[in-house]
Amino acid sequence: MRKIFPITVLVILLLISVSVNAENITTITDLYDFSDVGEGKITEDIILPNNLYVHASGGSVTVNPSIKKFEGRTYVNRAVLSPCKNVENPDCAVSIIPETDSMLFVDMYNVAAEGSGLRSFEVKQDGIVLGSFTLDGKTMITTEPMQVKKGIPVYIYVTGKYGLIFYGAGLKYDTVSPDAVPGIQGGGKKTTGARGNKNISVYHVTSLANDGPGTLRDAVSRPGRIVVFDVCGTINLTERLKIGNSNITILGQTAPGQGITIAGTDVLIAADNVIVRYLRVRPGDSVEGEWDCLGGAHINDIVLDHCSVSWGIDELMSLYGGLNPDGADTGNYTISNCLISESLRLSNHYKGAHGYGAIWGGTNTSYYNNIIAHHDSRNPRLASNVSYTELKNNVIYNWGGNSSYGGESTAENFYTKVNMVNSYYKFGPSTKAKYKIFDVSGTGSHYYINGNYVYGYESENNNNGLNDNWADEALIHNMANAVRENEPFDMGEYKVNEVSAEAAYDKSVKSAGAVLPVRDSIDARVVEDMKNQTGRLINKAYEVGGYVDMSGESKIFKISEPWKEANNMGGADETDIIREGLYKGYTWLEAYVFDEIEKLSYTESGWTNSITPTNPKITISKVSDGTQTVTGYANIYDNTPYISTDKRSIEYGAVSEPAEGTKITKIEVYDGEQLIEMSEGTEAINITINLSPGTHYITSRAYNDKGESTSSDTSIIYIRGLSDGEWLYADIGSVPYKGGYTQNKDGFSIIASGSVGGNSAGKMDSFGFMYREFTGDFDIILETKNVPKFENNVKSGLMVRSSLDSSSEMYLLADSWLKYGENIRVFERPVKGTAVTNSYMFDAEGTPVENVDSITYDMPKYLRMTRKGQRLTMSVSENGTDFTDNIRQPYIIEDTTLPETVYLGVAQDSCSSSTLIKYAAEFGFNVTLSEAEKNTQLKIYDENGNEIKNNSVIENDSVLSKIVIPDGVDTSNSVIYTAVYRDECLTDMQTGSDVKLPVSSGDLVKVFVWDGNMQPLYTEE
Repeated sequence: MRKIFPITVLVILLLISVSVNAENITTITDLYDFSDVGEGKITEDIILPNNLYVHASGGSVTVNPSIKKFEGRTYVNRAVLSPCKNVENPDCAVSIIPETDSMLFVDMYNVAAEGSGLRSFEVKQDGIVLGSFTLDGKTMITTEPMQVKKGIPVYIYVTGKYGLIFYGAGLKYDTVSPDAVPGIQGGGKKTTGARGNKNISVYHVTSLANDGPGTLRDAVSRPGRIVVFDVCGTINLTERLKIGNSNITILGQTAPGQGITIAGTDVLIAADNVIVRYLRVRPGDSVEGEWDCLGGAHINDIVLDHCSVSWGIDELMSLYGGLNPDGADTGNYTISNCLISESLRLSNHYKGAHGYGAIWGGTNTSYYNNIIAHHDSRNPRLASNVSYTELKNNVIYNWGGNSSYGGESTAENFYTKVNMVNSYYKFGPSTKAKYKIFDVSGTGSHYYINGNYVYGYESENNNNGLNDNWADEALIHNMANAVRENEPFDMGEYKVNEVSAEAAYDKSVKSAGAVLPVRDSIDARVVEDMKNQTGRLINKAYEVGGYVDMSGESKIFKISEPWKEANNMGGADETDIIREGLYKGYTWLEAYVFDEIEKLSYTESGWTNSITPTNPKITISKVSDGTQTVTGYANIYDNTPYISTDKRSIEYGAVSEPAEGTKITKIEVYDGEQLIEMSEGTEAINITINLSPGTHYITSRAYNDKGESTSSDTSIIYIRGLSDGEWLYADIGSVPYKGGYTQNKDGFSIIASGSVGGNSAGKMDSFGFMYREFTGDFDIILETKNVPKFENNVKSGLMVRSSLDSSSEMYLLADSWLKYGENIRVFERPVKGTAVTNSYMFDAEGTPVENVDSITYDMPKYLRMTRKGQRLTMSVSENGTDFTDNIRQPYIIEDTTLPETVYLGVAQDSCSSSTLIKYAAEFGFNVTLSEAEKNTQLKIYDENGNEIKNNSVIENDSVLSKIVIPDGVDTSNSVIYTAVYRDECLTDMQTGSDVKLPVSSGDLVKVFVWDGNMQPLYTEE
């Protein structure tokens, strides 16, 4: 084991003062005797700092030699303590105001004669004693480092014997203040984490519970903690984990076994000066909320390094600041070496389809060496009003509708300043605009965009965009709205040293994400996706195999004895600051992690580590139903392994390949998150899978002898029903996949694809239809059990149509997911071959019950369609019996041209215009169909839906609202009169079926229906 610290630490003394009469001072040599200064040795190369005050015999002088660097430290303020009997008076103390949160050392000298007595001193800040020390005779000391806070005065007080012997004090900062992590760059490099606290402690996470002693939530409940892990596995949170205390360091690489994954909710950083490393956060959608994985906004001094995030609902790793409307400016962030993948596109977000990567930017903020993969947009989005923001050497893969955008300049007298340099853009199966680097938002923002490699983009005199990223609107959209900079903005000490985009791609493949303790199978799969152009945008974690079992050993994390001995740690505490050597300024615990776990080494070219994941490869070799067979990767070039079949047995195969120096130990096969097969000791697996009707996401996972694993791409298998129940089935129009339905004791299920009104400008349909031919009036009720949720505008509901032709006259009452949530609409094509129109249902005031920013209604689960003559009535219900129990009023369509015999049933599409690989939708429901009950009585309803009998006396003041004519009465050429009597006729008017007529208690109401010749069609006496 190499020794990284010296055996002894030499403290060279700098500042000396002597008791002397001011009148005798002529030169520095006269004032200072370099021959005997105690333990250290000062040579002539050491020059004293400026403004040294020497107090003697009531007088003082000032000496002003030049200042030089001394042992890596520079004095920023210094003085000699004046004799003062009132030691509690701050005026009698040396004081400084620290310019930053810092490590402060104090050099103190007593140059009195031997035996002249003890001299004692204290260092205080904010009323707290940071340190105390004593000198005896002609001695000198340098204190241990003390944490001091920015902007708060620090005082040094004489606390011991008073006399006319004087003392020298030097206050100094360590100018070799360590970076947040050895080798880290960018705006967050000076983040100290737990080292920024006055008192540093180590917290051991021993429990995977949501809260309580030993949990991660408890760990971040106090500032100044270095968080380590004695357990591995998944922490299933039930509510957001908020880091609300500053000065926190979380070291996920200290966990044993497979490491730590946080699931259920997200981690919000709401404090300054936080370091998070080697942590996985994968919320999923089991806990209601719009989870963001890991990040924060408008805070300062943050480092997120080597973290893996996925399966969030809003964004995954948003960390942004910049200029706020109130004028506050926040930033100093670094996000580096992170793997940001697979946001859930249509999940629990109230806006519907989302699936976004990140929001980045701020003042002095840096984002480099990250992989951003499988997001529909925000890859990343730039926050508004950011300055000195730098995006370098990132890999952006398989964006959907948009890659990156944003960066608006909206503040007065301010413009956004961004460098986007040497990143690698690679389109995938879900990508729409294949060559997009950035979409400029707003006007007046300044950008330096250069050296970004765009995979597959070739044009004359342009090597994949590298020569000039501004050469084509395809690369930078709306470029005329941006101010192009020809030189990068100077990031000063926060500059990231870039490599070529191709070199960055190779580095990210090897090291991005939480690769310690191991790169898990999820990250390994995403990296393989990026290499092979496979994968897709997803809505649920189980579509790609779901969570990985990470349970395993528990092991107390501690610095090993051999390492302590080899590195001369001696009796130092693990939180003590190292004074000299390679890891000077870090705690001993951090040094152990860097040296022993991360295997860091330092050369002239900088810091490197020797950690390289060796996860195996695994490839789908066969998916077949005996008729259809597909092989190979499901990438953008090859035939994809997606099958729609009515067969139940599927032949499935996968083959693995170990990395050099490893061997395969087992292969597992999963249907969603359920393990269905395992083979040990082989590199290939070939099995027959028996599947029930429905949608199946089949993946395999290979393991090696180092505990590493990789998941395969997904084979989506649609097992459609045989449609052999009491209903018929037809695929209407041209559908991507054949469909069918299944009927059992629990109800019905349809698998179907296509789009109602999605072809030929809405004039033709494609969808799955479970139907019956029905003659006459009908009443059909649909109970929805699970409305498909993988794309906005997938429609599930009740349909009646004139024929099975794709352009037929039709009416559809459909439930579907849209922006801002689930809702119900009516789709109409009253004339064959015309475009479909749609409308929301209406409330009692005639206002559409449409989706708004906040969903304020409950979604009814029952849909109903009735026909009486040429009238269609569509209504919904919460309980299936009372179809007036919600705000949506019955939707009535009069005078349809539907034939007497119609095609009636349940329709399902999959919105095949989706940017996703064309899914089939699976819909579960119950349905009942009967002849409509005959209405033999004229009915009157008030505005509250209460029925009032015709020819009756009104009990309470109200407003007549609706008149319903009995079935069988031909109202095609009729008029409706409503008469109101008290002692005489008060009102006798033609009202129609929509009345809106106020009546009072005691009024008698009569309604008459007359034909065009004013002959009675219907009367009641």
